[in-house]
Amino acid sequence: MCTLRPFVCNDMFKFNGVNLDPLTETYGLSFYMQYLAHWPEYFQVAESPSGEIMGYIMGKAEGHGESWHGHVTALSVSPDYRRLGLAATLMKFFEDVSEKKRCFFVDLFVRVSNKIAINMYHQLGYIVYRTVIEYYSGDEDAYDMRKALKRDVDKKSMIPQKLPNPSFLQIFKVIAIENTMASEEHRKLASTIKSIHMELRDLTKEFGADEAWKRHINDKKIRTIYAESMRKLAEIHWVHNQPLDDRIQWTINFCDYYFQKDEINRWKEKDLKVLQKLKDEGFVKILNEFSDIQIDFKLEVLDVGSSGNFFKHERFNVIPIDISPSHDSVYYCDFLSVSIDQELQCNSNSIETLPREFFHVVIFCLLLEYLPTSQQRIKCCEKAFKALKTEGILVIITPDSNHEMKNSKQIKNWRWTLAVMGFQRIKFEKLKNLTCMVFRKSLKPEIPLRWANNNKEDYMEFKLEIPQDKSKVKVIAEDCKNEKQEFDQLILILISVISVTVLIVYKSENERLNHVLSVINFFGQRDAISLVKIENYSNFSYRFDYPLPSWIYLSNEFHGYSAFWKKNDLVAGGEAIALAIGSVHGNVLFQCKIHFTDNTIANGKFGFMRVEAEIADIEVATEKFIIYKFICKTKNDNGTPKNLILINTETKSEHYLPIRHMTIKNNPLLEKSLLTVCLDLNSYNRSFTDDFITDTNIAQYFLHHELIGIRNFIIYNSNINQMNQHVIDLLTNKYGIRLNVLPYNFPLMISNRAKNRAIIEADCFLRTSGLTKYVMVASVDEYLYPSQKLSPVNPLIKFFNRYSSEVSRFEISMKSVCTDPHKKINSDNERYSVDIKTRVFYIQKNEFPYNDKPVNDIGKKSIEVDRNFAVIHKYIKCPTTQDLYDWRTTMEKSHQGYIDHISQELNKLLFHQ
Repeated sequence: MCTLRPFVCNDMFKFNGVNLDPLTETYGLSFYMQYLAHWPEYFQVAESPSGEIMGYIMGKAEGHGESWHGHVTALSVSPDYRRLGLAATLMKFFEDVSEKKRCFFVDLFVRVSNKIAINMYHQLGYIVYRTVIEYYSGDEDAYDMRKALKRDVDKKSMIPQKLPNPSFLQIFKVIAIENTMASEEHRKLASTIKSIHMELRDLTKEFGADEAWKRHINDKKIRTIYAESMRKLAEIHWVHNQPLDDRIQWTINFCDYYFQKDEINRWKEKDLKVLQKLKDEGFVKILNEFSDIQIDFKLEVLDVGSSGNFFKHERFNVIPIDISPSHDSVYYCDFLSVSIDQELQCNSNSIETLPREFFHVVIFCLLLEYLPTSQQRIKCCEKAFKALKTEGILVIITPDSNHEMKNSKQIKNWRWTLAVMGFQRIKFEKLKNLTCMVFRKSLKPEIPLRWANNNKEDYMEFKLEIPQDKSKVKVIAEDCKNEKQEFDQLILILISVISVTVLIVYKSENERLNHVLSVINFFGQRDAISLVKIENYSNFSYRFDYPLPSWIYLSNEFHGYSAFWKKNDLVAGGEAIALAIGSVHGNVLFQCKIHFTDNTIANGKFGFMRVEAEIADIEVATEKFIIYKFICKTKNDNGTPKNLILINTETKSEHYLPIRHMTIKNNPLLEKSLLTVCLDLNSYNRSFTDDFITDTNIAQYFLHHELIGIRNFIIYNSNINQMNQHVIDLLTNKYGIRLNVLPYNFPLMISNRAKNRAIIEADCFLRTSGLTKYVMVASVDEYLYPSQKLSPVNPLIKFFNRYSSEVSRFEISMKSVCTDPHKKINSDNERYSVDIKTRVFYIQKNEFPYNDKPVNDIGKKSIEVDRNFAVIHKYIKCPTTQDLYDWRTTMEKSHQGYIDHISQELNKLLFHQ
């Protein structure tokens, strides 16, 4: 039994269990938000009676004319709820919505290897319409499957597309716009166009935009070569290679759709509603009467930058202009310098002035990328605004072979910039190698300007930039290019030899250091330069510090620290859980693999979740980060997992996190480790740096807790290694204290203690899983005082055991105890302040939420511990000696006596008194 309901934003934090299926594509949050905002009617969730997400479907309606259809972007059902007919139910819902939207058909893409899904779609009435080469990452092909709806009476949409023969495929294999090289001639044409673009950019850097453009206009030879190359590409290669990206047909279809009376009136009504709001807000005084745009059978079209008059059509009365006409029907005209006047002035082959408010459509097809600066692109758009009738449209088509979200910020900034000019974006569609946008000249410029004011983001500027604006790469002549390639190869060989030599030298070093050598100089934190191995001479057979973690760079927005392996109980494989930090609004663009000890590598299914609410970095106001949990699932059992490999999908760079194997089930070591302390040496009070964090005080901390029954310590920060080696030997050899030192070369400024403690707490839980019953995260100035030595019969432990099935953590009362420099033992300090606030201190049951629960306070049940069982004293420098109280008055005699006993023992151990 399940319920279908609309998808809501909170579901994005709950559907990881569905998305971790290896055959389900996972996208960034902004991608799901875009679909939720534009096509909420298609975004549905199947929910169980317990509230768990069983599956979901998302999609959109797109196309024009008989190509108007519903497209299934994602359909996924949780492995726990398969073979119940959920997928068929969700597809039936999707088809019903598409019927109501008057679609001709529904289509979807499915991996050719996913036989189960293909069979299901066949049973639902879908046929394989065509095969899309290398549609999925990993170079896997996809089937485009379709099902005709009632509106497609003749079922034309289900007539399979004829596949090209194999030899044709080998020649015309489409990967991306720069790699779609159908022949040697195609490569030469593309290279010519790129070189001219780069030459124009170089001229602009040297002489400025105006002078560079003037020189370019005067260089007729270069312009002729460019025009001829573009004509051949368009007429010979693009027609055959890019049937899906037919920019001409796309433009014609949209114009037919927009200039219908009902559609244009719909946009006009929207404008009038916004104008009424502007009037109510006092920005517009009078609402003028606006006449309807005059539309005959033929639309007046200005095609700018059309060297070959490609948009010639029976519905269009086209004026094609270009600086390098390659066809007799194209007029010579420099759109950047031509004046927009009351009427058209031209001679037989050139145009001197263009009419104002005359055109229904202005087309910039592959034009703006030709211009070397943002100012020139803006100037073109401003001229288009003058040339367009009110309610006319500007069609902008740009080359873009990246995925839809790659240049999202740039596209948003374009929309905002054009809105400031008076344009309103009414259509955006990402084709395989093109981005198509349509902007409408509104009734009043104040209408889109109101949208721009309400939707401006911090990064937005009045610019029309393209990725090439930030590129400093120059096109190199073919001879120089070959010479440079040889030089680069020589350098690479030299670097490889040096790298291999370095690896051989370091092979004999401690294996743990290999994982942090790459980040020591990168982050420059003082704790990463003093890594010293502390030998453990006790009889405890399990180490908490292997393999050694370290913060590593993953991308400009993300850093990773540690990874843990959780093996599946009943089926093959398992999952790697990695702790990372990232920017609050960062795009999580990663893939993952598992590297095994036998050097085999298995592909994994990547998923993630934000596991903590946003906390701003106090000292760096512009820097905000949150904690992420990355999950990599695999069904392979190739041996023992050694490393988690995170692949940045933008840069294709691989980053290795060494994997620690978690002990989930009961372990005989549990009885030997009642309580483990994870010591945060990063978040102690900085005023104690010189006089509190000393060898004696740190040794006192460990000896104190050893005396009360705690021997296991995980220390986050290798400053502890700067202690006198004699003291370390004394602690580890004589007293059997187990010190597990972990580097903590945090890549950001550590000013937010709560945030830092949350990261350490998450790592501590995973690291000690199955090896200790209880965990506490403390700093070196926070001392635990139980009423007697910790043991299974200790009142505090018995209290924990009594409530451990119901409670996740136990709140221990904490006091701010003032230190006296004349007292050597901290427990001899008796005065505390009630004015100095302390944090809430917990001892927690060792259970880390592996699946969908955060590591912070949300969802954890707490209980307050009676102060007669235990207290925490935090030792501080008090600013005044007034209004202080004696903590002994709040404690039972037996408890005081045990603390005095600890103090005496510490005196004997440290000072032989």
